[in-house]
Amino acid sequence: MAGTGDTSRNEIWFQNIGPDRAIRVRTLSQLLERGASIIEARLTEGEDGLWGMTIRLSDRPGELQLNLYKSASPKRYKAVALAVGALRNEYRYRGPIILTTDII
Repeated sequence: MAGTGDTSRNEIWFQNIGPDRAIRVRTLSQLLERGASIIEARLTEGEDGLWGMTIRLSDRPGELQLNLYKSASPKRYKAVALAVGALRNEYRYRGPIILTTDII
C-alpha cells in the first residue's frame, strides 16, 4: 500500500516459465476474490494421461499455466472431469473449455 511501507498484502507475483507464464492456484483464487474472472480455459492431456490447465484472465494479458501451490510444477488432474469440475466449481468459470492433447 502506498505510504504504509507494507505492500505484501496487495502484491501478486507471476512466475515466468520461458515464453509462457504461470499462475499458482492460491494466486488465482485471490485474483478471483478481488473481481478478476477467467475468460478462456484450455485443458491439455499429457502423454501420461494427466490434464493440465491454461487460462486467460480478464485483467491480465496472455495465457497462464495453472501451477501447484508453492511450486513451479503444473497442477495436473487425473481425469478431465476433475479439471472441468475445478473450473466450474472452484474458479466459477462457465464459458467454453478447449480440450487438446500433447499425445503424438
